[in-house]
Amino acid sequence: MLSLVYWIHIHKEWRLTKNYLIIGPHAYIMLQEFYIFIIELARLCKKRTAASMNATHLLHCDGKDINNKSASSRMACEVFLGGSCNPTTWRSEIAIPTLQKLGITYYNPQVSQWGPELIAQEYEAKQTAKVLLFVIDNQTRNSAGIIEAAQLAATRRESLILVIYPYRQGQTILGETVSIQEYCDLMNGLLVLQYLMEKQRIPIFESVSVALNCTSKVLREEINVQDLHSEDGIRPIKISFNQNGIDLVILREIFKSMDMSDSGSINLEEAWIALQSSVKCNVSSMSELLSIVNKSETYRSSIDDGFLTKRDPTELRINFEQFCALATESSWRMKSNGVSCESEIPSVWSILCRKATKFLRRAIVQPFNRFLDWTNFFVPESEKRDLYIGVIGKDQFWLETTAIPSIESIGLSLYRSSLNEYNVRVLPQELQRMKNSRLILLIVPQHSRGITIMALAAHLIGLRAKLVLCIQMLPEDCVVSGEKLTEQGIKDYNRGRMYLSDYASREGTWLLARQKTMATQSVDPYPITTDSTNRRKTDNCGKLLIQFLLIYWKSFVIILWPLILLPIFIIETTEVKAMRCLYVIGLMAMFWMTEVLPLPITGLIPIFLYPLMGIMSTGDTCMCYMNDTTMMFIGSMVIAIVIENSGLHIRIALLIIKLIGCSHRRLTLGLFCVTMFLSMWISNTAATTMMLPIVEIVLLELEAQGLGDMFIREENNCEENVESSKKPTHITMTYYLVTAYASSLGGVGTLVGTGTNLTLKGFFEKRFPNSSGISLTSWMLYSVPPMLLMGFLTWLWLQVMYMGMFRPGSKDAKATNIGKQGEKVAATVIEKRYKELGPITWHEFSVGLLFLVVVLLWFFRNPGFVRGWPTYITDFSL
Repeated sequence: MLSLVYWIHIHKEWRLTKNYLIIGPHAYIMLQEFYIFIIELARLCKKRTAASMNATHLLHCDGKDINNKSASSRMACEVFLGGSCNPTTWRSEIAIPTLQKLGITYYNPQVSQWGPELIAQEYEAKQTAKVLLFVIDNQTRNSAGIIEAAQLAATRRESLILVIYPYRQGQTILGETVSIQEYCDLMNGLLVLQYLMEKQRIPIFESVSVALNCTSKVLREEINVQDLHSEDGIRPIKISFNQNGIDLVILREIFKSMDMSDSGSINLEEAWIALQSSVKCNVSSMSELLSIVNKSETYRSSIDDGFLTKRDPTELRINFEQFCALATESSWRMKSNGVSCESEIPSVWSILCRKATKFLRRAIVQPFNRFLDWTNFFVPESEKRDLYIGVIGKDQFWLETTAIPSIESIGLSLYRSSLNEYNVRVLPQELQRMKNSRLILLIVPQHSRGITIMALAAHLIGLRAKLVLCIQMLPEDCVVSGEKLTEQGIKDYNRGRMYLSDYASREGTWLLARQKTMATQSVDPYPITTDSTNRRKTDNCGKLLIQFLLIYWKSFVIILWPLILLPIFIIETTEVKAMRCLYVIGLMAMFWMTEVLPLPITGLIPIFLYPLMGIMSTGDTCMCYMNDTTMMFIGSMVIAIVIENSGLHIRIALLIIKLIGCSHRRLTLGLFCVTMFLSMWISNTAATTMMLPIVEIVLLELEAQGLGDMFIREENNCEENVESSKKPTHITMTYYLVTAYASSLGGVGTLVGTGTNLTLKGFFEKRFPNSSGISLTSWMLYSVPPMLLMGFLTWLWLQVMYMGMFRPGSKDAKATNIGKQGEKVAATVIEKRYKELGPITWHEFSVGLLFLVVVLLWFFRNPGFVRGWPTYITDFSL
């Protein structure tokens, strides 16, 4: 059956390929060879034989896994390319070439045939990406893209970059002409999305190229997208809420008060004078004013097209949208500087205050504001409701005749949607009603395209609102407003419903399948509502408080743990400094265990707490961080990093394995020696990580050549589609244990092999300052011989236990003996892997030379049998 499937696929490809098939930029195979290749591949798949795989071939973040790695490591890319997919080409023609040129990794979710199984993979990629670049193109219906963007506007507002290309009347999508009704629905969805974006101060772009430049800036400068402004090419924000420093209603009142003739335009200079009192920021010249206003011309025409340059610029008149753009830019300048715009170079104190304010805002203010955003603690009792029901279209009749009487009969109050469809005009009022309600019920019906209500639902889930969703898929032969949807249209809108259902399920939102049960289901969580109003409010507050603590527990640990430890100072004792030191240790211990702060920041806490509490002076504290032992450890870490980045460790490992031999016993001995040698100079973890890919290559190639089973596969007879589990054989266990044991033993050989050796050195020299100390040479003279002895005994023990040494008739011994052919195959693999490295590069040569120089300097610093080189430069006069 497997061969038949491949054969059918071959015939489909044959119509496209004709004479040959391209498999690479410069490699071709004939069609007959391709047939043979497919048949052989089917045979190997049927046998479940592992194919040879190069460990250096990594995933290029296009969604196609070519290496056996964990999902989280596969998806770890800097940019997620979301939004419109087929048939758009903005990814392949613009985004991907630009990102490759800039050296930015990306994840491309665009595939030839989309399926629901890709939702989880795309979700994980979005979670790990640093920047989310979404393009809403007018070549597709974008039902899923609009929903995703609305959701990310609530959850990833600092890293979302959005490009919108609006629809046009009478255009075609995938060969289908867009009707007037569908055009209105699509544009309404885009306008609602734009409203949600501007509400979160997320800039909107009109060009993919400009958005890519801003993506590079966000990654390079490590800033938020809200820190971008009009000079970066963003479209000026029309909606300027309190986060921007000035409210839209206030702007409208200011504009109307200045527009006495109701002409729709006001004087530029007068507008700026009026805004100065609101944003407290001065612009140095009129040219800057004109530059700000001109930025708004990217999506609207100027009021005065006939304005002559020879006239006074202060006579220029602007409309309300330009006035909003001016206010937004002014507010941004004030916030980005943190000081008055009159000061071009901020002081050190202002920089420290700005950094501290930013940290407190992110750690305390923003979480608390998000918590209060969807709670009704500060809402008057007269405006509070138990339930908000949002319906569109025909469901209004069901709401009025069935749902509302059932809900009111049990004593619940409710808000209902005011119109048949959500739009930008009514959305602010509806959002305020939702905030004033204890529970929100939104219905995505099967008689509507539902783009707007799905985008709103996704945004509410991201804001962690109390929400119940009823999502119904569009049936075949669906009719919306008298128009029969095409098959492609039904597929597109159902795709958005699947995305919303998947996201709601992940976030724990209640999902209902049928709307007839909504009235009862929505009130089931509150059966005691009519009995005890106070009890109901208490339970609701408790649930919200628990949810808030679970989300922002790290901020509470940072604030409360230092206060909990304060009684340590109250204890009466003569050792005051000891108790203060205990306070710092307890503080750091909790921060280390919970990782509420980054570990490096926690490690630097004594630098400011010790002098502050009088435990040690600043100089003495800093000297503990920068002594000889610490610098030696830092030097070893730097050497390890450059060796790993240059690939020199792989060349050394393969060269030593080639010299030792390629039987199982010799291979394990070679790997043991190489790993132990590397672990003498770099960390044990790094040495293990470097060698495991080489072990994987050898094992997979030996098994692919039929020279023994490296893994035991257990067939699952109950479920045919479940892949069989895989367990290592004794030979495979030997290879893995060799790598782990050799890394641990190698750390014994040198001072820099592991942190425990350097800890002993530092403690010994501090405890006995008059002694000669512990040098690298003296350590190696005592440690290398027992390291070699323990290494040989460990290797020998593994051979006896797992490879049948001294037991020639055992099953393990027979499996270990791969014969001359097996050794030849292994040698071929190693030789091929070594040739793939190419000739030694200048990078590898310089790193190797630097490594030898550092080792020699460490060794002859104080060898004991000759005078160390530091004695020749100590107290050297310049």
